[in-house]
Amino acid sequence: MRYCQACKVHLPDDAAHCPLCQGPVSTAPQPGAPAHRSAFPAVPMVYKKYNLFYRLLVFCTVAAVVVCFGINYLLPQSGLWSFFVAGGAGCLWISLADAVHRRRNPPRGILNQVILLGLLALVWDLCTGWRAWSITFVIPFICLLAMAAMAVVAKVIRLPISDYLIYLCVCGGFGILPILSLALGWVSVRWPSLLCAGGSVLSLTALAVFEGEKMLSELRRRLHL
Repeated sequence: MRYCQACKVHLPDDAAHCPLCQGPVSTAPQPGAPAHRSAFPAVPMVYKKYNLFYRLLVFCTVAAVVVCFGINYLLPQSGLWSFFVAGGAGCLWISLADAVHRRRNPPRGILNQVILLGLLALVWDLCTGWRAWSITFVIPFICLLAMAAMAVVAKVIRLPISDYLIYLCVCGGFGILPILSLALGWVSVRWPSLLCAGGSVLSLTALAVFEGEKMLSELRRRLHL
């Protein structure tokens, strides 16, 4: 600890001046000075803990995009594929930033990833001439993976049902949406949509059968019924 000779008070180690007299403080600890302990211990943030990793990832991403643009400039006959690389890198960082931001609430993070990746797939499909691969393959498989991931996360970290009930129901509802693509004739390959819809129905059925009472109790609590 530091010590102010004028005010005769002990100060924290990071004090540059005395807050009472604004005078200089001694750097040598005084005999018998009480140990200074903060009431709130410093908790390292994930950004600071993995600061070097994020910096390296940013550098490698920018370097890869720059190299791709250089190769594309030297070989223009191959098309403007470097813009797709840059777009893919941007989508990667958007998804990663959302995942880090929602790290404290895994069910909500998974649900956000379903919405975000589904929208990004739709945008990519539109930008590449709309071949319907986003609604045929990407969105159904994203919904299936999200339901499986949410069930695994809930079991591994032992989440109470109140923490993931609503998100699981919403993901199950999203999984039924591919049926609309089949009904409207937007997809030519039907089995991914059927697989996703079947998995969603089974997931919601299992939730109602095995957790029905808890689900109703939680809904009553949330809706104040």
